Amino acid sequence: AGGGKILQVIEDIADGEFETSSSSFVATNLSVNITPSATSSKILIMAACNGDSKGNRYIHATLHRDSTELSAGNEGMQIVYTQDGERTYYGIPLLKLDSPNTTSQVTYSVKVRTNTGTIRIGQNNMRNSIVVMEVGA
Repeated sequence: AGGGKILQVIEDIADGEFETSSSSFVATNLSVNITPSATSSKILIMAACNGDSKGNRYIHATLHRDSTELSAGNEGMQIVYTQDGERTYYGIPLLKLDSPNTTSQVTYSVKVRTNTGTIRIGQNNMRNSIVVMEVGA
């Protein structure tokens, strides 16, 4: 009878800039902790980032639960490509419905990597955010 109700909502907003040249996923300045109230609960994760790069670079952005990547089959993953010689700004939306199957605290975060050079998240005073919602089963 109580299925589908939103049980809690947690948000993190990052105003600062995050920069990396890593080819492995690294945590950005966006993360939230949530403790599900039941093992049957689902967690809806929504994140919006602003990416910035210049010249033949990929920005890979994914959602993670603790150290687990949630983008198997490209769910919850955005890959953007910047054109040669031009600085390009991208809005990067991420969305995933997760089943953590725990009542222990979990951390959801946005992680990014690039194929070459340096990428930035949160450029030009653009706000980035991540919101998680516990949905009752």
